[in-house]
Amino acid sequence: MRIEKSTPIGEKIELDPERYFISSTDLKGIITSVNIYFSKISGYSEKELIGSPHNIVRHPDMPRIIFKTMWDQIQTGKNMCAVIKNLAKNGKYYWVVTDFEILKDDNGEPIGYRAFRRAAKDETIKTVEPIYNRLLEAEK
Repeated sequence: MRIEKSTPIGEKIELDPERYFISSTDLKGIITSVNIYFSKISGYSEKELIGSPHNIVRHPDMPRIIFKTMWDQIQTGKNMCAVIKNLAKNGKYYWVVTDFEILKDDNGEPIGYRAFRRAAKDETIKTVEPIYNRLLEAEK
């Protein structure tokens, strides 16, 4: 099932700072599981999310280099903490801080990734937004 990406409407979703979004993907970034909070905030059902590429929630305001750096890190087995602006199905956005866990099989080989996300603090967003804007301009 192919899902069309949303069009941003410029409205922010306020997140519960005590709750985590959790999702798992295979090695190619295809979603294999999500928790209820991730589904609720993103606006997508679990059925819509499972089997979709994780970039279904990627906001166009996010520079590509952030995701390239993130993938380069986690694919070499290193964790990375990233501040990400995501796009919900309804076109609203939300900011999260993401931390990763590399999922491994019984032989220690990577089989996927699990991401834990929490609401990003306003001061963090104010710090990264101008940097991301400059990166987006450079990418054009």
